[in-house]
Amino acid sequence: MAVEQQTGKGLFDESQHVNSANKYCQIVWNGGVTDRTFLSFFETEVYDRLTAVTYVSSPRFFFRVTDGFKHVTLILGIPDGNVAKQFDFLNPTAPLTFWNDLSDSQRARVRDGSIEVRYAPKGHAIHSKIYSLSGPTGRRIVMGSANLTQHAIQGAQFEEVLVWDTPLACDLYEQRVQQILQETVDYIPEEAKRRVTAIDLTSASPEVFSRVLEETLSHDKVGLIIPSDGVQEIKERVQQIEIEQEQVVLLKNIVETIAVPISAGKQMLSTASLTKNSERVRKLFTRTKKSERGSLPDVLPNLTVGTDMRLYRDGNLEEPYARDLLEAPQIAGYLERINRFMDAYRQFTVQDSDLVTNQKRICESLLYCFLSPYLWKVRSDVDHEHLGMRGDVPPFLLLAGKAWSGKTHLLRFISIMLGADGEFYHYEQLGPSGVRALIEQQDNPTPSVFPVLIDEIDKEYFSGTGNRGEGMLKFLADELSATHPCLVGTTNNTFRANNQVVRRMYYLEVTAAFVEESRAKSEHYFQEVVGDLDAGLFKDFTLRVPDKMRDVSAYYDGHDFLEPARAVFRDYYAMAGLALPVWFPTEILQDYYDRGRRIWQDLYRKNKRAFTVDGDRIKVDLRDVFGDGFEKFTNLKLLPAQVVLEDQGILILRRTEFLKFLQLKPKRFFELFGGK
Repeated sequence: MAVEQQTGKGLFDESQHVNSANKYCQIVWNGGVTDRTFLSFFETEVYDRLTAVTYVSSPRFFFRVTDGFKHVTLILGIPDGNVAKQFDFLNPTAPLTFWNDLSDSQRARVRDGSIEVRYAPKGHAIHSKIYSLSGPTGRRIVMGSANLTQHAIQGAQFEEVLVWDTPLACDLYEQRVQQILQETVDYIPEEAKRRVTAIDLTSASPEVFSRVLEETLSHDKVGLIIPSDGVQEIKERVQQIEIEQEQVVLLKNIVETIAVPISAGKQMLSTASLTKNSERVRKLFTRTKKSERGSLPDVLPNLTVGTDMRLYRDGNLEEPYARDLLEAPQIAGYLERINRFMDAYRQFTVQDSDLVTNQKRICESLLYCFLSPYLWKVRSDVDHEHLGMRGDVPPFLLLAGKAWSGKTHLLRFISIMLGADGEFYHYEQLGPSGVRALIEQQDNPTPSVFPVLIDEIDKEYFSGTGNRGEGMLKFLADELSATHPCLVGTTNNTFRANNQVVRRMYYLEVTAAFVEESRAKSEHYFQEVVGDLDAGLFKDFTLRVPDKMRDVSAYYDGHDFLEPARAVFRDYYAMAGLALPVWFPTEILQDYYDRGRRIWQDLYRKNKRAFTVDGDRIKVDLRDVFGDGFEKFTNLKLLPAQVVLEDQGILILRRTEFLKFLQLKPKRFFELFGGK
């Protein structure tokens, strides 16, 4: 072994090797722990070629610390936990920004080929950290958890590194590096290599970016194929960045407010400093919440509830929202409008056996929205009677459907009947933090109970993190005990969520399909229905429904939280002398699980051999059912929690609960799926 390998002298002097450095980075060299530093193993006096598989946060830093090697091949990996980062190459500014971050001498080496930068063009996530060094007198493999970044080398994070100089280890991992290398292509576009200097991205022509993108897509003659989960990752990333930005800004403000310098390069955050600056810190949180709510447009009425359970405008107890009850003929007029709206689904949609079912869903959404200003009270009463069951009364109504299912017109009809003049929010103008602010209303001393109506909510909203997803929905459904509005939103019917999310919302799926050729007629019909429609029936409802809610144990048995609304509308039809329509829903609908039942029945019929009965369990080979498709993850979410025993690798179901979910008797199940 060369002297340099034994002493560590080379590109980085041995004087840098202090014991404290290895507090965070433990290095095992040829089977034994060493005090040498990570960078000391990259010895340019011994090795002249480096192939590095690593994530790089700063190209300039990476190539500065590897400058002594005659040839460097960098295979770009992704940072921990950021799967979407693997698709950055699709953005032409990413490789051009990388090029700009290089020094003039480094760009010259890229042009002459002594520096190569590679990446995997098919969306493969490279997470390996392998460094292969070779030269006239030896070879070395360095691997472990450490990327070749300044933070990994000098930061206070624990790293594990293995260094091998043995032929067996070098042979093994050189083959591995070559295996990865074969899946890669050049990262630096020819558009950049034709230049010597950096490219001004602010003034570069669109043609420059188009040529870079064209070159990227041409790496595979067939074209770039991205899995569905990758597309979803890309969509979610924008929202994740927004949330992370909010959190980082708040963290920065906290640190700047309470950090106290104690020595060169060190600052302390203490409870004493927090106490001293407590008022300034509180303002940080208050300012954040006020800015979220204050920046939102006020498109919906502000209705507050009084101690008498009546609704008032803008918290003004001198201005009740409703004053007088309607007479029977007036009620009949409003019911006739509702009937005509329902009839649109008979006149203008593709006719099938789901007509009445769809009309029931439409009527159910009306009942929910009429009762929504009081659902906070229902939730409170239920929790008082049955501790911990507040979350069983969902503060969210989700109207799902394909394009042309009439979701937006339904939301507009609801808005008109509730007195919002057909207005509602669009999800894009709110974002996840805006939705949460509208529901929590922490800065509002008289919170509005008017439902938050939102069109086209991204399906990722229910599966993200921070202000989205399971944690947020659990908090709002289970722990939000103050007076609050409900969320009523529309979304695409590709929505999927796990059971922890689904049971905290009321999911109604509108499967109707309006005929495109009748679009003009149906729009004209809708305008006739809503022409001079107002909130008269809703106002009357707010005066009557409190009497139906006086004793929660009398109407709620753990199932139908909308019974007070049903009771008022049954009275309406009786007062108007009208028969209760066939589409009037008499109980809570179970659309999400009904849809899941249909999908899983179809899956079973097409994949009988993938289901194996084993005593009280049913084992399902997911690969036989789904292959490697993303639908595996989405369709698993359609199974109720009590059905699934295990879902990692192989799916194991509880036999009895599974058959109950499918509404099949054991004999019928075996006929369908070939069991005994």
